[in-house]
Amino acid sequence: VSMLTKVLPVVFLLVGTAVAEPFNYTNEMAQDFVGSQHWFESGLYANSGLLEHYDGYFCLCNCDATPEGVFCSGAGVSGSEKVASFLGVFAVNDILNPRKWEGDLVAFDNTKPFADKFYMEEGPGSGSYYVGVSQSLEEKSFVWRGKMEGVSCEGKESCKGV
Repeated sequence: VSMLTKVLPVVFLLVGTAVAEPFNYTNEMAQDFVGSQHWFESGLYANSGLLEHYDGYFCLCNCDATPEGVFCSGAGVSGSEKVASFLGVFAVNDILNPRKWEGDLVAFDNTKPFADKFYMEEGPGSGSYYVGVSQSLEEKSFVWRGKMEGVSCEGKESCKGV
């Protein structure tokens, strides 16, 4: 027991220092998010059941770096229709591995509000996995999981005007 009382405070101090260390978000990182990303997802809908492997484009139009993370706005497109407008925030989730980012996005300006959680393994603008959930839609509720391919010029035309 006496060994633990000597070692644990040092361990907690080291862990607390690593977690509290600030990360320097830059405008260059923020601009790496800007552009279109092709997405594929499957979802389970309360009113229509399972839909598999449908796709569209995720368009981030403006992103800015702050000391707390990268804040973005944009929209989603499926086919030729705008799905929703987005607000999102992205940040490093492990300062010991600054290539691992995560983000949260909220959709608005649509009839089916939802939120997505993103997990990026390779940093800003890279491919990512995400999970989405509807917000208070009762019989129209849904959940989904999908993959973004990363920012590219492929869907640039789909993102015009959103």
